[in-house]
Amino acid sequence: PWVGGTGLGNANLGKSGRVIEKLMAENDKLKREIKSEAAKREELQRTANAQKPRLEALQAENARLSHCKAVDESVIKRRDRKIEDLKAELDVERQKRESLEHRVQDAERKMGEYHEHSNKEVQQAVEEAKHATTHASILETSHRQLSSEYRQRIAAANKQLRELNDDREEDRKRLIKLDVVNHQMRQESEKARKLYNELLAASDRYREEKDSEVDDVLGDVKDLKGGISNREVELDKTLEEMHDTMNRMKWLMNMQK
Repeated sequence: PWVGGTGLGNANLGKSGRVIEKLMAENDKLKREIKSEAAKREELQRTANAQKPRLEALQAENARLSHCKAVDESVIKRRDRKIEDLKAELDVERQKRESLEHRVQDAERKMGEYHEHSNKEVQQAVEEAKHATTHASILETSHRQLSSEYRQRIAAANKQLRELNDDREEDRKRLIKLDVVNHQMRQESEKARKLYNELLAASDRYREEKDSEVDDVLGDVKDLKGGISNREVELDKTLEEMHDTMNRMKWLMNMQK
């Protein structure tokens, strides 16, 4: 039998071969593109892995500064509550002192009235006057002791203020170093620059809050050196604020170390 094909059949077979060759060429091209994309993904993954420690360090620093801000707010609230408690205690002491002064005045007035009565009444008035005088002497002694304590507290407050200024200068130096580190991290990537801006803003707020607190302490100490009538409130308030502020600053410096 005859086996073969016509010219038209051979032409169709040649066309199919070209189609197959074209498909194979496109398949090879797709394989090369897939291989290239895989290589790019691997390169991107290596880059991401290299940047990951830096980003994690920035995130940790940002979290630490956020925690410091929360601690500052908590310290301020506790300090305000302590100030209110001290004010209440001082009001009670002032009322006691005023009551004692009224009693002394009443005793002196009664002593003048008793001079017009009998010797027995006069003697009784004299005894009450002696008792009142004793209380007045005790009150005067207490005032002298309180004045001495105020002078000692003012001297201690001035010493603590100098130490606070020294600590603030050290903090400023640390903040300058922190700014340099933040500038270096900002050059790493776009995400690192964004985190750096947030960190720099937090550092500025921290510096401003600390400066404001030191100015408040200076104002409190000046007011404390004013009239004796304001010393009881202002001195205790200043000492409490300085104590809390110094403890908080030392805690923050330990955190930065």
